[in-house]
Amino acid sequence: MQAFIKEIQRRKVLNTFLPYLGIVWLVLQIVSVLVPMLKLSPLVNTFAVVILFSGIPIMLYLSWYFNITTNGIEAVSNIKAKKSKHFGLSKWLVFLSITVISIYTGASYFYSVKIEHEKKNDGTAQQIIARSMAVIPFTDASATQDQEYLANGFTEEVTSLLGSADKLIVVDLYSVNRLSSNKLDPVSIARKLKVDALLTGSIRNTGSNIRLRAELINVSDSKILWSDSYNRKFGEIFDLESTVARATLNSLIEGFISADELLHPSITDKVEAYRMYMKGREAFQEESISSLKEARKYFEQAIGIAPDFSKAFIALADTILLMSDGSKDFAFLEPEIATKLAQRYLDQALVKTQILPQAFATQGIVFERDGKLEQALASYNKATELNPSLAIAFQHKYGLLSKIGRRQEALTALQTALKLNPESSYLQQMSNNEYLKNTQVTLTVDE
Repeated sequence: MQAFIKEIQRRKVLNTFLPYLGIVWLVLQIVSVLVPMLKLSPLVNTFAVVILFSGIPIMLYLSWYFNITTNGIEAVSNIKAKKSKHFGLSKWLVFLSITVISIYTGASYFYSVKIEHEKKNDGTAQQIIARSMAVIPFTDASATQDQEYLANGFTEEVTSLLGSADKLIVVDLYSVNRLSSNKLDPVSIARKLKVDALLTGSIRNTGSNIRLRAELINVSDSKILWSDSYNRKFGEIFDLESTVARATLNSLIEGFISADELLHPSITDKVEAYRMYMKGREAFQEESISSLKEARKYFEQAIGIAPDFSKAFIALADTILLMSDGSKDFAFLEPEIATKLAQRYLDQALVKTQILPQAFATQGIVFERDGKLEQALASYNKATELNPSLAIAFQHKYGLLSKIGRRQEALTALQTALKLNPESSYLQQMSNNEYLKNTQVTLTVDE
């Protein structure tokens, strides 16, 4: 230690390093005065601290080899050679490594502080880190109780937006609705689904205004993590859906999602078109001959009002395909005709936008019916890339992979679909069948 201290003294390390600390102190004093005076962001202070302190290990390293004198920068001589050595490749590599590590550490710290600052300003400071969540159907808060279509539509759209986050598993609405039909309270539903958080609330349309209440709940202790009330024009419903989804994600996942990062992928300024669309979605969920005919009518009306409304085209394609699904008792359209119609509607939707996951999930069904299996698989993959929580795409992917003999990939897709939609009787049955197949294979090998 004594020898090391003597070497520090000989190299005059402190003579070079201490002035740097003095400069750091002086700059921080100036910044601390200027920031409030000029009404700058507090992050300016943090940025200055990070930059200056990141330079400390760099300056320490350089001060071991160089001295700052009145004659400029001079290299320190080697104690044995009595003369300075060339700053060779190995020293340059060490210097670059220290610089990269210092910059990376400083940038990581600044980014974490910046996120917390943005969340604090946004009113969505993170409460827990969640791996999974469910959206419990928003309730109809209207006096006449005739706006369930609005509540269901809002629930569906927010669920879809949340599903686009790859850091969070969002349970499929089918499972949520199935448990909701048993009259369970929201927290009990969430616990049965084994999720970390739930989003729920109420909505009503009064004249041209929408009144919404939303709350995010930590399932483990039933405490409210975040809640808010909104009063917006009906035409701002897309922005409201994005706002609620963004506030939810910022409360549950690491990182910060700004207002321009989670925009609604398909909007229309035609209020009545969106109203028709939501009524059509409500009828579609009933899955009967009469309800599908009604859904088709609503979607066609929505398109008539807003010819650029992509979601209405996709919903119409889904309806047409379901009308010809041979596995359903209510199928009444010829599959070939339905497939051509669905493709026509999808083409119009995909011309307008390429970021709607449901469009690619439906496109996959059309390709599969036409025997274009590789294209179908690519469409399902695109759908799950855009929305990693889109259970129906994983379900179709499982069926296709099973058909073409890619068994291991099929099982992975099935497991993902079941995780996202655990109350699906079809997926449960398929899972049981796969288990029986594996058991039979194991018995055969053992025998």
